[in-house]
Amino acid sequence: MGTQHLEHEELRALVSSALHHELGLSPSGKLSTSKTPTADTLTLHRVDGLALKHSPALGLPTGVHAEVSSRALGQSLAGLSLGRTTQIVSHLFRDFRVDFLVFKGVTLSALTARDIGERGAGDIDVLVNSSDVPRVHRELLKRGFTPEISFTPKEGRMWRFWSFRERELSYRRDDIFVDLHWRISKDPNQLPPTHRVLARATSVPVGSDQIDTLTPGDALAAAAQHLYLDYCQNIRLIVDVVYLTHVPGVSLPTDLPKSGRQLVSDVLEFSRLLLGEALIAQVPGALPPQPRNVKYLASLWNQNSSASLLAAGPTSGGNEAFGRLGHWLKYSPRPSTLARFVAWAICAFPPYTESTPHTGLTKAVVYRVRQIATGQLPYLKERQAIRLRDDA
Repeated sequence: MGTQHLEHEELRALVSSALHHELGLSPSGKLSTSKTPTADTLTLHRVDGLALKHSPALGLPTGVHAEVSSRALGQSLAGLSLGRTTQIVSHLFRDFRVDFLVFKGVTLSALTARDIGERGAGDIDVLVNSSDVPRVHRELLKRGFTPEISFTPKEGRMWRFWSFRERELSYRRDDIFVDLHWRISKDPNQLPPTHRVLARATSVPVGSDQIDTLTPGDALAAAAQHLYLDYCQNIRLIVDVVYLTHVPGVSLPTDLPKSGRQLVSDVLEFSRLLLGEALIAQVPGALPPQPRNVKYLASLWNQNSSASLLAAGPTSGGNEAFGRLGHWLKYSPRPSTLARFVAWAICAFPPYTESTPHTGLTKAVVYRVRQIATGQLPYLKERQAIRLRDDA
């Protein structure tokens, strides 16, 4: 496809150069700039560790090197701590006697042969079958975890609705944060069924443990989903895509739905456009990229790469809701996707409070109406502030 102007040229050039050194590839020379991104930009995109590892070759200015070194050390220590808490959570779920795996985080670092602390801190993402969520919820509460929202999954109709609408629930105990997933993507038509993904899980070393995680092909499909769900905001997710294409024997799953396969294929082409052709290896099972879709991904990067994740959103200059609806439907234009978006739009997850540990459908709708009426929708104020700043 033709060239496409992409923002954040300094960041792209630095990350591209670092990855070429990391993977032992000859720099392509396509991304070169005399400027260096600020330490704040490297922190926003969570590539402090990667930049620091190759600082001499990258020629980081002394001031930027010192700031990045301080921040990267903190990220690395937090990542190492995450490794230990991942082991703790894995042992808990083994006690629950359910099929599960851990994805992203330190398991993704291990899967791609990186130091487990390199990706920094974060939540521990656990995938289970939807039917196991109510029991896992009860077990987590018994062990002192607090839900982040006031919804109690119980077997029956209400749980089937919530599991249709959403894909995860969050829990906290002290400094351990668990995101409990029953699917990885918002749309189940984008990835293989959860029970199949769990059945073919692979294991990676984390400390003294072997922990089940996604196969490289499933991890690549999931990474493309995460990048798309986050509106191409963060280059760390694109770095994950780069590493995953170089895992020996990686290929897209044969049961990956066509719409999900197309998304991965377009993300691979977008990543080549962003960081250089040589960095993205060919992946068996990929489809020819769609230029219109790749251009859309590039526009998302241009709009969101300077913003926080909370402020990231679709490129539509009109109504925010319709922009997000179009984003959902782009790779899955089917009635079930529309129904899921409507359920997501009109039914909110209220904040968790000890006094109201369970929320029914009526309360969830009322809470969302109040958000809309008072203009307190999540992400909306920050995005409006960014637009006002850009228009000034």
